[in-house]
Amino acid sequence: MNAKQWQYEFIQSLFQGLSSELSQTFADESTKNVERFSVYQNNIFYSLSKALAELYPSIKVLVGEEFFQTTAQVYIRENPPKTAAMVYFSWDFPNFLEDFEHTQTLPYLSDIARLDLARHRAYHAEDLPVLGPVDFAHLKQSTLDKAKLKLNSSTSIINSLYPIFSIWQMCQQPENNDADININLEQPESVIVLRNNFEVLVFSIDDTTSDFYQLLSDGQTICQSAANKNLETITTALALGIENGFFESIEHSND
Repeated sequence: MNAKQWQYEFIQSLFQGLSSELSQTFADESTKNVERFSVYQNNIFYSLSKALAELYPSIKVLVGEEFFQTTAQVYIRENPPKTAAMVYFSWDFPNFLEDFEHTQTLPYLSDIARLDLARHRAYHAEDLPVLGPVDFAHLKQSTLDKAKLKLNSSTSIINSLYPIFSIWQMCQQPENNDADININLEQPESVIVLRNNFEVLVFSIDDTTSDFYQLLSDGQTICQSAANKNLETITTALALGIENGFFESIEHSND
């Protein structure tokens, strides 16, 4: 094998098992090479499993250490890192959990993983200035109604068929969990995740608020986004956003 072929075989063998070509090469050179390769392979899997657990701490809490490590081994073999930048590693883990045969009895896991991933992405998002209450204080209501608000670039909105915010909250203090905790798994919940300054924030929001923020994200004006929605809910949604840095800019209409 030339150098390029050898490198390819080496990487493939790390995640798929020692190939016959590489095994023969190792055997020809030294009987110790297979053992050394195994040690290196174990170190790679240990490091990647640790990185996966750090990115998806809620999943580890929910399924336990042993199940998580077994699942991580399967995931890493099927989805090795595609880039040297580890910040992007395992962004497809939620989709993996959705399809993985051994997590089908826990259908909410994939959305909890999406929440963990949203927090990770918010933390590493571009650091741009956001608007605060003072930026809105001078605006007339008529001007604000026709304005477009650009959401904070770190923002993710997750709508789930399951109570993901309640489950995620429970995972934050696993030592306090007990059998008396009662979460209705048939209760849908939505969340908005973003970073304001150096803090990643997670808010539970109702369907109307979620739809309002999504329409703003799609480029609709405040008035258009609020159409046919409860005025009190929209007022609360705007106040929540203004107070917590949900918005990066205001685009005023010329109409």
